[in-house]
Amino acid sequence: MINIINIQGDEKVTAMLPMRDTDVDNYLVMTTANGKIKRNRVKDYMNIRSNGLIAINLEEDDRLTWVCQTDGSMNVIMVSQNGKCLKFPESSVRTMGRTAIGVRSMKLAKGDKLIYVGVVKNTDDVLIVSEKGIGKRTPAALIPVHGRTTGGQNITNIHQLDKIGKIAAALVLHENDDVTFMSSSGNIVRLRGTLIPSLSRTARGVRLVRLE
Repeated sequence: MINIINIQGDEKVTAMLPMRDTDVDNYLVMTTANGKIKRNRVKDYMNIRSNGLIAINLEEDDRLTWVCQTDGSMNVIMVSQNGKCLKFPESSVRTMGRTAIGVRSMKLAKGDKLIYVGVVKNTDDVLIVSEKGIGKRTPAALIPVHGRTTGGQNITNIHQLDKIGKIAAALVLHENDDVTFMSSSGNIVRLRGTLIPSLSRTARGVRLVRLE
């Protein structure tokens, strides 16, 4: 990667997006590990120098973790490891200068952290899977819209987290998508998205992956 872009010191690549010349009217939504979020027009980054541009300024203990391209009319979806989920309009994040730090997003309880940020339409599903391989998909339309700085709602049965494990991963699932699950021991399972049960927002889910 260092032969493609000029990376300094302990800097790491955290996101990669395909871009076309016709995307100039779209937006980039950036979210940090600590939950700061900002939105810029794609055209702000179309003329990038060989040594790069500053995409976002970060606080000392933070890092850029998620970047999504949007059309300006989508909802942002956030999922935490303790089973909370927040959906809010991307328009609630005003467009900012390229070097802005961003604004506060989902309010997390002490000890909780974000594990996924994406953009979603009501025709999509939100897929979650726990540390113990329990998962489900939930229609995005069943997840209510709330304010950007609220704590969101449950995306699983949080009273059974001790049995199913914390949320390990989440994903916006589109029609006809397949999903590949990879365990820490190196096992891989691939499932057709439509075969994953579609359940209510607070359902715990079913076993999707058998772990050793």
